[in-house]
Amino acid sequence: PPRIKYSNRKITSLENLDVVEAKIGDELTLLAGANVVITCTTSGLPTPTVKWLKNGEDLSVNGSILTIKNAKTEDSGTFTCEAVNRAGRFSYNSEFRVIGKILLIFFCLSDWAKRT
Repeated sequence: PPRIKYSNRKITSLENLDVVEAKIGDELTLLAGANVVITCTTSGLPTPTVKWLKNGEDLSVNGSILTIKNAKTEDSGTFTCEAVNRAGRFSYNSEFRVIGKILLIFFCLSDWAKRT
């Protein structure tokens, strides 16, 4: 059956970076406007085909790389990489949360309140 090389990092970035690079399995919390590349490395014989889903819905994206440009809060959700070949199928998820600017202010204020 196919295999997926996954990660379990928690990535939080509240600044605008050029591109945030992640692997399937990572949990991402990013500021709106971020550009994200999620990679799904697969193996198996025969070579598996890869497709991407968001919240269980097919994204019509094939290949090992999913790119999200200028992320918006509505892009938040569970992204799934699914590898399929005639020997079977395997999938792995990443949780993706996009924080809007209003929530960022609340996040910063609540952090400040904890310190005082």
